[in-house]
Amino acid sequence: MKRALVTGASGFVGVHLLEALVACGIETTALHFSSKPHDSSDRNELITWVRADLTSEDIDHYLPEIEVIFHLAGYSGLGADRDTVKRLNDINVLATERVATAALKADCRLVYVSSVSAGDAADEQTVVDETNGLPLTEYGRSKRRAEKILESLGCQGLDFTILRPTQLFGEYHRGSVYELVRAIQRRHFFLIGDGKNATNFYYIKDFVQVLLSVAENVAAHNNIYICADIPVPLGTLVEEISAHLNTSLRDMKISREFGMLLGGFCDVVEEHLRINLPLTRQRVRAMTRDVRYSNQKFAKDIGKVASHGTLAGLARTIEWYRSSGLLK
Repeated sequence: MKRALVTGASGFVGVHLLEALVACGIETTALHFSSKPHDSSDRNELITWVRADLTSEDIDHYLPEIEVIFHLAGYSGLGADRDTVKRLNDINVLATERVATAALKADCRLVYVSSVSAGDAADEQTVVDETNGLPLTEYGRSKRRAEKILESLGCQGLDFTILRPTQLFGEYHRGSVYELVRAIQRRHFFLIGDGKNATNFYYIKDFVQVLLSVAENVAAHNNIYICADIPVPLGTLVEEISAHLNTSLRDMKISREFGMLLGGFCDVVEEHLRINLPLTRQRVRAMTRDVRYSNQKFAKDIGKVASHGTLAGLARTIEWYRSSGLLK
């Protein structure tokens, strides 16, 4: 691979992927919709930044000599209101169809970043794989519709790989892991339940290695893969974070039953006062949910799923929070 195109290049995954592509000496056209990041990639001679609205603009003229398209652009709205559903359909479904159609015409390989939300649950099973998962949210359903479009175009000759990463975290990102770290640092966190339920976080640098590994791997062609590390029990994750922060959480545990009672009370308060509270019944369910995502198909076809691993990635990420002044 000598030339690549990345959509959503200014996002969390895009910034890390660009770093890796530059390190490999790959010339890259970086498409963004909002603002491009203010870092060294802005001045790197291997990167050409282009502002493009994938919902309305054609990208065909960017594709001559492009060998691989990494389609990262997406919208992760979690609501179910009309406006959110429209945005999910426009950005996650229609824009993906436009990119995939252009890739088919230009004979480019397409690597599409979907989400485990496209197959988030499997009835009563606690292990989800590529065959048994079903979407539970409008976001997940939009990702699944996009996957179906790629599969249909694959029958017409599109060369694609679909990746479903679990929840990503790492440097340059202030998502759920950052919120968890900050809550523990401020002692605003309660471990609900016994802490044995699985968390499914995935370190960004491991996922970028996966993106590069499937780009030219014949075994990955026209396949869907869950991209996940070995699940880490929530209690273990919290203990690791506490150790990095020199914080004790011995007195910050409550039962799931009591957590559900508190969550129900907060739900009533939220509904009547129109305010957002940190604990709801939905959040309690999310914190105590015990689902694992299987990476066996990827490991069998491609190989290593995680070089760093969740806990090593967590240590690096917390150090980045600290060096960036985000832990005060």
